[in-house]
Amino acid sequence: MNKILTSATGLVAALALVGVAATANADGTTGNPGINNAQLTATATTNGQLADDDSVYFPQIASGHTVTAHAAAQSRVPATRQLRLSARYHQNGRTLTFLKAQRGTVLTLHNGKQQCVKRLTIARDGRLTVKLTRAQAQQLGAQRTFDYTVTTTGMRPYTVKCVILK
Repeated sequence: MNKILTSATGLVAALALVGVAATANADGTTGNPGINNAQLTATATTNGQLADDDSVYFPQIASGHTVTAHAAAQSRVPATRQLRLSARYHQNGRTLTFLKAQRGTVLTLHNGKQQCVKRLTIARDGRLTVKLTRAQAQQLGAQRTFDYTVTTTGMRPYTVKCVILK
């Protein structure tokens, strides 16, 4: 799945760069033979739509306006607000208690082989007790470590690794 997403992202980036290169070249041409940016601006000005300093393909952006990417818009959850275990997990334990739970957050438990053991959406803020079945506890405790991933809307997901005590 990760390979597919990586290749798809690379393909989209390559197509975006090709599209920008095709629409506007360094010498001011638009990619269409015989038509350049100055001719389009002059044509539009005669119709009363644009001023002389306006650009058809690259409109000016106000100096106070900043453009940010979607990945930059997602911020990290501060360490003081991150979901954490209240006590260390013992092998084949049936309950996990977490502190600082936030409503609407998705919690996913993975064993040492990165297999999903349990996935749940948190219903209330505060303390959270996760109860596992016997099969889930054995699957979670089969390796020396396990991890949990926390996903909150608008925030970057984070993963915490935990060591299992015997």
